[in-house]
Amino acid sequence: MALRVMDCFLCDGRTAMHQAGLALLYLLSEQLLQLESREAALELLCGKELLKNKQFEEKSFIKLALSFDVFVPEEQDSDSDEFEEPENPSKILTTEQFSLLVSWMSRRYQVLSHDMHVVYTTEVDGFNLHRMYEQCHDNWPIAIVIKSAENNVFGAFIADPLEVRCGRYYGTGDSFLFTLTPVPARYGWSRSNRYFLCAEHNQLALGGGSSGGASGYGLVIDDELRYGSSVRCDTFKNEPLNGGKQRFECVALEVISCVD
Repeated sequence: MALRVMDCFLCDGRTAMHQAGLALLYLLSEQLLQLESREAALELLCGKELLKNKQFEEKSFIKLALSFDVFVPEEQDSDSDEFEEPENPSKILTTEQFSLLVSWMSRRYQVLSHDMHVVYTTEVDGFNLHRMYEQCHDNWPIAIVIKSAENNVFGAFIADPLEVRCGRYYGTGDSFLFTLTPVPARYGWSRSNRYFLCAEHNQLALGGGSSGGASGYGLVIDDELRYGSSVRCDTFKNEPLNGGKQRFECVALEVISCVD
């Protein structure tokens, strides 16, 4: 069970540890209330007998832990006010838009922003999803920035490598969708499901579980990086990214990486 809790920690960070702690206290609440000292409580919480308790069966414990709706704010370093603005490597984003995108990332990715650079661009590399996969496989986390025919700018931040997994969703809660024009907005993980990312040969999709459109994807683009769609999805609870329109034509796309 400890390994399962650590898996949740690697996915959700400190939130997962708070959830596991609440589940532990909930299951042992009656026993803890009968104890008279802190030492006895620690012995109960940390003792080997705990592992023999049927209440701590792996699946039921994890299910209980995830049922707690916990919000843990990001820790800010004492010198966070001295954070230096990164240089904008993008030809699609203005300096202000790039700075806003970086501010939406988790702190652990913000510290990498000084090394951010474009690893794929349709202007140089052409409109080809397979080539994008190849050039981005070892470069993550990444931000995919799309400019549509309507001059709207939107995209996704992905904290995991792009790799085809035969229709299987993967990823972590650090991923999010965003729009920069016409209206700046960040759409983070809603915790409704874990449909973060699905990389296939014929399309790249992010988010899912929506009844708002035929695809149900928060963002999806085809293998020629030309056409895509965006509808409200359960994963990110986003509005359609292309200025409220479901379908879009991509006129330019960049992938910006945090890794040298």
